[in-house]
Amino acid sequence: MYGVEGSADRGDVAGEGGDEDIDLGHWSVNADPDAFAERMLAGDPIRRSERNRAWLLMSYKAATEGFLDPRLSSDRTRTFTRQIERRGAAFERTYELLSGWMVFRDPPTHTRLREPVRRAFTPKVMERLRQSVEDTVDELLGGFERGERLDLKARFANPLPALVIADLLGVRREERVRFQAWSDRLAEIVFSVETDNYDEAGVVAATEEFISFFAEQMEHRRHHPGEDLISKVVNSGLDELTELEVVGACTLLLFAGHETTTNLLASSVRALFEHPGEVERIRRGEVEDTFCDELMRVAGPAKAMVRKVAEAHERGGHELRVGDTVFLVMLVANRDPATFADPYRLDLGRTFNPQLGFGWGSHLCLGANLARLEGTIALGQLHRRFPDLAPDGEPPRWRGNPLGRSIRDLPVVL
Repeated sequence: MYGVEGSADRGDVAGEGGDEDIDLGHWSVNADPDAFAERMLAGDPIRRSERNRAWLLMSYKAATEGFLDPRLSSDRTRTFTRQIERRGAAFERTYELLSGWMVFRDPPTHTRLREPVRRAFTPKVMERLRQSVEDTVDELLGGFERGERLDLKARFANPLPALVIADLLGVRREERVRFQAWSDRLAEIVFSVETDNYDEAGVVAATEEFISFFAEQMEHRRHHPGEDLISKVVNSGLDELTELEVVGACTLLLFAGHETTTNLLASSVRALFEHPGEVERIRRGEVEDTFCDELMRVAGPAKAMVRKVAEAHERGGHELRVGDTVFLVMLVANRDPATFADPYRLDLGRTFNPQLGFGWGSHLCLGANLARLEGTIALGQLHRRFPDLAPDGEPPRWRGNPLGRSIRDLPVVL
């Protein structure tokens, strides 16, 4: 396998010496997830990781049961409150904004936050976005030439979802640069809530800019509604959401819809370098209905989703206490031979593929169909237009933390 950035000082292989050595952030998990999954699935499907300070639900059965179990909570508001107390009142608005993210809440609050946005993803909106994705992909690829050397992540995988999200929200495409800057600041909080590794002034400023920008957009849509998602939500007539919760929903769509799709596109191209036969199936249009889910299964950006034990209980012979952290490890569950035939083979025509990369149950990603649409159109057009696409040197290294896996850049020859 090619090298990868990561915690190489923690030993050669994550989990090789026993459960106490399991570390989802270890470089070897990023570099060779198949080998890691095979080791983990050979033993107890529920493990304790002292490195990650969490219970790990590894098998497909254990992970899906975890997604559906109300005793495992998604709610992060208590964590946010503790962070406000530790970091100071300046962060109160930031955590108030994040509290409006449905992914951080349990029912009934989760349902209240989710429903107006779910109803805004109408077939008419999705059809309009299909044309937007096709046009945007064509526009971006039209600026490239055969034989050109470039960073495909920076020039293609990064701008595409940002432009599509701008269309979804009905804002000017030129705003995507500001969107990305704000999103990067919030990421410092979302992925580092237990550390002090963040730019305090930048995070606070980004929060206020987000709120100010989307508040203006919402006020305009109340008087001049369109077919965009903001108009659909603020003019629903049901008044389920406060103004800040609508802003929170918009920032979540921007953050999740951009970050995850960018990483899916880049990681998929990198993974396909090792499977030229599967690339030919994409070029011939044989697997358009299935290939995005298969790439999400093997190269998806999310390794695990976090839950907190809200009610003490026994699970698989282990006693889980209130407040314990639980990781639903999709990276392993998506390779479970009890669910997936020949799970370590990339098969873009796989028809039975209940992969967990978009979550499961009530927390199934609202943007899953949009991500599939973008992935299918983008990767299909890319490989058909540039049949000689190849890595410029060695394929880039994987990087990641306990929750995610991605590549920093993607140098290619078109």
